[in-house]
Amino acid sequence: MALLYGRLHGRLRLPHDNKKVTIMPSIKDFRMGESLLNNDNIEIKKSFLGLQRSACYKPTGSRLRAFCAEYTPEEGAKLERILSLPVAEWETQLGSKRPQTTPMGNMILEGCASEDGRFAVLHLLRYQDFRLVEVVKPMAFEEQEAAIVSRLF
Repeated sequence: MALLYGRLHGRLRLPHDNKKVTIMPSIKDFRMGESLLNNDNIEIKKSFLGLQRSACYKPTGSRLRAFCAEYTPEEGAKLERILSLPVAEWETQLGSKRPQTTPMGNMILEGCASEDGRFAVLHLLRYQDFRLVEVVKPMAFEEQEAAIVSRLF
């Protein structure tokens, strides 16, 4: 058990662990990964003898950072409603209250944003009948809209 705990520690947030551990998911593992990597503005750069790969936003050369968050059905419904609105209204709808994430939820928000905040993509999914079902199709944002998305998520 100690060996298992040692391997998992730092990768998962365990109930008795007070530290919040951030996991950097891989873009290619996302459901939207293939469509994102086929985008003309995204370039895959290889480094360190081709062992490491990173996705970059071509116009600015900024690296993309992926994130994934899970939400309860209630928080997911709020998020779904907000994502259906124009981006300019997101900040006023959310205010200072961001949807609360949960370690095990049935709504998943996949996303990625460039480090400079000029490109972002969001994709909302739901677990239903032991499968992931698309709730909101992948949405790509550039320039000012991407800056808003980067701030909120």
